[in-house]
Amino acid sequence: EIVKIANLKFLSVISPSAISQLDVTIEKTKTNGSLTHIKASVENDGLCYSKMSLVIINNNTLNTMEQNNKFDDIRPYYSDEVPAAMQRIAASDGFPIVASYVFPDQDIKQLRAMVAGLKTTEEFQSKVMAQFNEQVIKRSITEFTVEGMDMLQKDIPYLYVSNHRDIVLDSSLLQYKLHTHGFQTTEITFGANLMSTPLIIDIGKSNKMFRVERGGTPKEFYRCSMHLSEYIRHVITEKHSSVWIAQRNGRTKDGRDKTDQGIIKMFGMSYTDDKIQSLASLNIVPISVSYEWESCDYLKTFELYISRQQKYIKRPGEDVTSILTGITQPKGRVHFEICPAITREELAALD
Repeated sequence: EIVKIANLKFLSVISPSAISQLDVTIEKTKTNGSLTHIKASVENDGLCYSKMSLVIINNNTLNTMEQNNKFDDIRPYYSDEVPAAMQRIAASDGFPIVASYVFPDQDIKQLRAMVAGLKTTEEFQSKVMAQFNEQVIKRSITEFTVEGMDMLQKDIPYLYVSNHRDIVLDSSLLQYKLHTHGFQTTEITFGANLMSTPLIIDIGKSNKMFRVERGGTPKEFYRCSMHLSEYIRHVITEKHSSVWIAQRNGRTKDGRDKTDQGIIKMFGMSYTDDKIQSLASLNIVPISVSYEWESCDYLKTFELYISRQQKYIKRPGEDVTSILTGITQPKGRVHFEICPAITREELAALD
């Protein structure tokens, strides 16, 4: 094993033989997967580095940590980036509009202070996003049901593959259900075209959303697909966290929920030695989402109509309009059906 000692002004990696030379006073330990964080006071050669963070990791984990910066262009915020994001959200011009929906009839000044004081993604999700989903359910859904939660295991990371009817709610309502049932929430794919303002970027990346590039030349598309595949596999097999992704690029407009074969091929790009094992190791869980009243129905109908006459070009701000319409529009009954994880045997039968 290797011991990594770090604080704001001191960073070094030392060997196990050097541990005996350190006078370490353990104050607190916290284990998270393969990492053990130890709050301690350390003295060495007469120098005292008080209340430093010691992280005991194995060599594989150290290598993984050093390579993680390859995903900086798409990943969600790290924990140390969340507090600043919370302060930006609270100070933004759009905050009163968002807050008035999530926390109706509450004082904006107090809400700004509350959000600005949040320090972690978990706090943001439990104190803000959970309230957001409750308001959506209360104001626009007559009945919200979920089946299949009993087939999930809390210690297994899954790749949730869902049909896609609403930009935000398909994933957000699932996060809410996972949260209220004691599961870890997932990381969420989010189209680069939707990250259109600093406020949306801060809310999304603080809520475990990661960027998905779309379009470009065939070479750029291949590179982005490989990058996405590597990141999804990294999250599931190394971070041991779950991921949500839609079954196709963009929402269905005609009501036909058909999985894009390119999505399945993308999953396997990051591991080509054994295509069955490549998919089996991701623990794929299909999800079917049904809205009694189709989200953004008239907007989708308009786009379909124009697309039959000519190439449809989105107007500026159209994605934000679809997000807000999907959130506020009446949806009637909403049901999520969580299917059993696809097994290796099922995948092999399709080979």
